[in-house]
Amino acid sequence: MRPIHWYAFSAALLLTGNALSNTASAAESSRTVKIQNMAGVSTSRPGAPQSQSVIRIYPATSAAWGSTSCRADAADISMDDWHLYGIAMRAWKDNVTVTITVDDTQIIDTSGDRVCRVMALHAVP
Repeated sequence: MRPIHWYAFSAALLLTGNALSNTASAAESSRTVKIQNMAGVSTSRPGAPQSQSVIRIYPATSAAWGSTSCRADAADISMDDWHLYGIAMRAWKDNVTVTITVDDTQIIDTSGDRVCRVMALHAVP
């Protein structure tokens, strides 16, 4: 039989892990929307380098992204996330509803707009 302190340590470790996992995901929030518009910014934009390599999507409705500090009427896809861009383009073209997950700790355009980065995107049947 293990000493009692092993069980206390295991319980403390489990609680710490749960707290950290909840903290890490607290910055993410999702909304189910239709995409109204999209705009792309080049990988080289000397006039506004803080907004380079961004594809901005505009939902058809403006609403808060949960309790995040994200701008309500837009979300940014990094051009590196080409698979997300492909899903967004198809959803926009076909007028399909999508669930967009953003993270308010991930800001691509640092101009101060607080447009958050899209972390996940999927079509809703």
